[in-house]
Amino acid sequence: MKARIITLYDKLLLVLAIGSLFAVTLGPELLERTVTITPQTVKHIDIVSDESVGGNSVVRWVNKSTASWSCDIGSAYEYPFCLSQMYLNKTPTEGINLSSYPNVKIWLKYQGPANSMRLTLKNINPAYTNSFDLSTSKYNTLELDVNNLNLPVEVTLKDFRVAEWWLLQHEIPLEHSQSEFSNVNIIELQTGTGLHSDRHTFEFIKIQFEGQILSTEQLYFGIIILWVIAILIYISQRVILMSTEIKNREIIQLDLIAINSVLNIKSEQYKAEAKTDPLTGVKNRAGVRDALSDGYENSKNDNEPLTIILIDIDHFKAVNDTYGHDVGDEILKGLANVLQTNTRENDTLARWGGEEFLLVCANTNNKNALKVAEHIRKALEDAHFHNDMQITASFGLATLADESIDSLFKRADEALYQAKENGRNQVCEG
Repeated sequence: MKARIITLYDKLLLVLAIGSLFAVTLGPELLERTVTITPQTVKHIDIVSDESVGGNSVVRWVNKSTASWSCDIGSAYEYPFCLSQMYLNKTPTEGINLSSYPNVKIWLKYQGPANSMRLTLKNINPAYTNSFDLSTSKYNTLELDVNNLNLPVEVTLKDFRVAEWWLLQHEIPLEHSQSEFSNVNIIELQTGTGLHSDRHTFEFIKIQFEGQILSTEQLYFGIIILWVIAILIYISQRVILMSTEIKNREIIQLDLIAINSVLNIKSEQYKAEAKTDPLTGVKNRAGVRDALSDGYENSKNDNEPLTIILIDIDHFKAVNDTYGHDVGDEILKGLANVLQTNTRENDTLARWGGEEFLLVCANTNNKNALKVAEHIRKALEDAHFHNDMQITASFGLATLADESIDSLFKRADEALYQAKENGRNQVCEG
């Protein structure tokens, strides 16, 4: 009986080992999946011009079956435009969850004198969307350079930004101010900025979203779970055999302690990973929440100053477009290391979004926080990254007054915007 159990278990371990090797080597490729949107797969297409708001631009179909349309830009409206809207579902309030498809390939054609066009993925969420007013759908927008419309244009969902006018017009709170793709119902192609009275012709060929059924992290997590189960089975069999042979309760107890130790270590590891940005190794939004909460509470109860610093990499999109996302990721990791090295022990650093970082300075007034920000700015300016590349960043700083956290972030964001407007690579306070 004992020999049979051991032989069967050995076979199971061999199968698990081969399966794990296969999953690690080929798993990510086998788990790839895509969602492709073409003029033939959408449920409905509209074309719209600024005539609805008093303009005189004229939009017309060139070939509706291929989503090809032209626009004669008029001058009656201050910000003239034409656009096409492609509905992904017969019910306008129902869309597609694209959150797990981070890579995007876009096939478009354009003829005309403009320098850019705008691609928008409109997302519906009951937290901010009025089902009777689809203009309340979140505008996740990407500006495309028409001179770089190689087929296809390759971007990621991280490249999309929520339109500032939409955030301000609908007074969107901080927790809903980031890009979101959980329920995309409309894909919108629009003329860009700085238009002149001329004809512009667009053709939407297709857009392809690429992702995995499971992320690489989930795949590896599943493998770990299987091995933990295998270990548990092994220990269980060992306990049974030992209890049968020597009836030694002390050995059984030690084995159970070992099981709990393995599970506790894994549990603590996963808790820590949930609060850490996997690319840069610094805290993520969830990880910085405690620092913000504690700082806010200490400010209100003990009058300890709380200052936050928003840090945004200058011209990072150009780096991604020129050198690719692998180099961009390498630069993000190196930059995070420079930031972490040059912060103080009681400061908390987190990756806030794509190329944006947040530094929470507890018990730090405005004057001292300015010194911290300037020190970090200079350290970044002096650092060297991929192929001796120099990277700079802009800083927006705000110290908590008699206000909410949302108001504090809004002031810091406005200061960051001012730093960008003033020429970048500088610190501004809000």
